[in-house]
Amino acid sequence: MKSTQDAANYGRGYPLRQCGVCYHYKHTPDRELSGRCSKVAGKISPYGLCDWFMQMQNPWGNRMPAQARAQMEQFYDAARGDASQA
Repeated sequence: MKSTQDAANYGRGYPLRQCGVCYHYKHTPDRELSGRCSKVAGKISPYGLCDWFMQMQNPWGNRMPAQARAQMEQFYDAARGDASQA
């Protein structure tokens, strides 16, 4: 059974963490900018984010070093006002 969007804390994501790069997200071939999630019910934006986020592995390898990525995520979290992640 899928979680509701509220239960999964679904909301706006950002470039390093968003549904478009999540393993659970599946793009739908309609004209709307939305897709489906295997974990969360309803229409899902590729720019969203929820508690089920699991980043897909890049087949060409990560180009950003882990330390730089961690710093970028802290900057994004601070900009969003998410002190629990910073």
